[in-house]
Amino acid sequence: MLTPRFNPSLIGHADAEAKLLAAIASGRLPHAWLLLGPKGIGKATLAFRFARYLLSGRADAGDTAGPSLFGDAEPAATPAQSLAIDPEHPTFRRIAAKGHADLMVLDADLATGRSTVIPADAIRTLGPFLHQTAGEGGRRVVIVDALDELNPTGANALLKLVEEPPAGAVLILVAHSMARVLPTIRSRCRVLRLSPLADGEVEAVLAELAPMEDPAARLQAAGLAHGSPGRALALLEGDGIAIHQAMQQFWRAPSRVQPEALSALAQMAGQDALRFSHFADAFCRHLVNAARAQGGGPAWDEMWSDTLHLLDRTEAVYLDRRQVALNRLTAAAKLG
Repeated sequence: MLTPRFNPSLIGHADAEAKLLAAIASGRLPHAWLLLGPKGIGKATLAFRFARYLLSGRADAGDTAGPSLFGDAEPAATPAQSLAIDPEHPTFRRIAAKGHADLMVLDADLATGRSTVIPADAIRTLGPFLHQTAGEGGRRVVIVDALDELNPTGANALLKLVEEPPAGAVLILVAHSMARVLPTIRSRCRVLRLSPLADGEVEAVLAELAPMEDPAARLQAAGLAHGSPGRALALLEGDGIAIHQAMQQFWRAPSRVQPEALSALAQMAGQDALRFSHFADAFCRHLVNAARAQGGGPAWDEMWSDTLHLLDRTEAVYLDRRQVALNRLTAAAKLG
């Protein structure tokens, strides 16, 4: 399964890609970009695609040529129609191998323990990196994936770089929610809003990235993914489809579900972190829909806050996943 670092293609988001190309062609490329949209829809894939293009030298080729050897102006270069570069291109290969000197990527892989927070110390390394001379004489590029995984200290450290960027620096910032982005960072970035994909586009991504999966399973995952290929790919693992289908059935009439069925669902959801993640995602989505359908109210607000608190603490302090799942299912059954 290809990760964004290795993925050479982009399905959907043609409008966002066109805006990036237009900014490059204008000769006035903004130094900071904010790629905003729901999780798993391809923001990181676009970020790496953009970074590869900038570092390959194609972005600096220009659209006109100077005089030839004989004094005649050479024909203008054809404007690029895509940010794609060949997977065999040296820049693509070095970035895939994490060996490009002019690219720094900060993501959740830098987090420690069960936390997903990008350490503030990692953000502080960006200053020295960006102030160095580009190793290949061009730009130095940073990808931060995602701003949602920065704590306030890290966000403030990043703000200083966004406010006063060194020459030749390009920061590509990914965010799943605008609410998690400091207004001062947002105001200094060119914002590109990416939308969820159509089900057919999600299925096309699955066919490309998970070709060995059963086509029927890919179709089901695409329908459950709400426009997110990343979510659809996750659903193909760890009983994701089965858990989401079971949660759909449960939320049709929570109060009528027998205790034995609740225990069985909690048992499946609590087997490991991946299955619990599927349960938490499905439970929260259906809880929101149920609250809206019932017109909300204090009981639903309390259910929501208690659920978020429990889900957050489950991985942080090693709570029993099965017991947490059973607790939430039982509470929903009483409420619904």
